Order: sequence, then C-alpha cells, then structure tokens
Amino acid sequence: MHPDLSPHLHTEECNNLIRELQQCHEQKKFTKFLGACNEANSKLLRCLKNE
Repeated sequence: MHPDLSPHLHTEECNNLIRELQQCHEQKKFTKFLGACNEANSKLLRCLKNE
C-alpha cells in the first residue's frame, strides 16, 4: 500500500511516476493482477522512499 499520493505532497518526479502507474492500471485492467504494472510500481516505491 502506498502513502497518500496527493500531488502537493510529492516531487514532480514522483508525481510523474504516480501518473504512469495510474495509467498502467487503467490501460491494463486485468493483466495488472498478473504483474503487468510491477515495474512502474517498483519505480514509484523507490522514488517515494527517496523522498
């Protein structure tokens, strides 16, 4: 689970990754459960951890 993903709480880099993950979830509604969005999620988690 992610922390609050409100844009005002994060850097522009992390906001871009948040949007990328959200787009992946919208475009890959079923395959996201099979790991289709894992790479985008991993990038986002690294960015949030660095913040």
